[in-house]
Amino acid sequence: ALPTALGYAVLAGFTVPTERAFLMTGLMLAGVMLDRRALSMRSVAWAAAVILLCRPESLVGPGFQMSFAAVTALIAAYSAMSDWHRRQGNTSTPGLAGRFGRYLLSVIVTTVIASAATAPFAIYHFQHAAAFGLVANAVAVPLAALWVMPAGIVTLAAMPFGLDAIPLTVMCSGIEVILSSAGYLAQLPGAAFDFAAPPVWCLGLTCIAGLWLALWRGRWRLLGVPGLIFSLAGPVFATAPDIIIDGDARLIAVLQAKDTE
Repeated sequence: ALPTALGYAVLAGFTVPTERAFLMTGLMLAGVMLDRRALSMRSVAWAAAVILLCRPESLVGPGFQMSFAAVTALIAAYSAMSDWHRRQGNTSTPGLAGRFGRYLLSVIVTTVIASAATAPFAIYHFQHAAAFGLVANAVAVPLAALWVMPAGIVTLAAMPFGLDAIPLTVMCSGIEVILSSAGYLAQLPGAAFDFAAPPVWCLGLTCIAGLWLALWRGRWRLLGVPGLIFSLAGPVFATAPDIIIDGDARLIAVLQAKDTE
């Protein structure tokens, strides 16, 4: 699995989120082989340390911030839910319909957590937030897991025998359905909202409050909620910049007041 994950990372271009996923996957597979816990905050810290040692400039980029915010929030949330479920002592095994319902619920919960964790960074960097991400993921993730990926595996297995045309067509049709649903949702009124870029201190406060919620255990982690709520009001304190320069210094915008005289 490790060489396969590395091959995918190379095909994906080794962006920061891809590097994070590969490093965490590699550590997870090593943990499985050693019979240790696969996913934990230690795996997040490991991936962040390696990336920052090799590419320290990525810390201020949206790819690093949004990727690590999402995975940190997901591990913290599912760890808390797992602890709660363990305390409840519910060990019953649901039927087929129950398992499918639990799967859809997990997709929705995962989308809500990841969207909430990445929204402050998306607003800060892009001044833009999607409104129907929950609906889009609820459609796309099951289709990808139950339609596109199985057809892709069958296609790969059938390629040596020259029989890949039919499963490849099935795979492509599933991708078209996903893209069509995404395009339809993107065209709906109110599909996205634009915000003023909040000041940088709001993003810093968001990170501190979010880490307080994610890393501490017990009820006193909830002390981070007021700081998080206050930081999310960042657009209220936003002011229009006088000069905007893109990351490559190729585009420069200067705000000029109109002369009314």
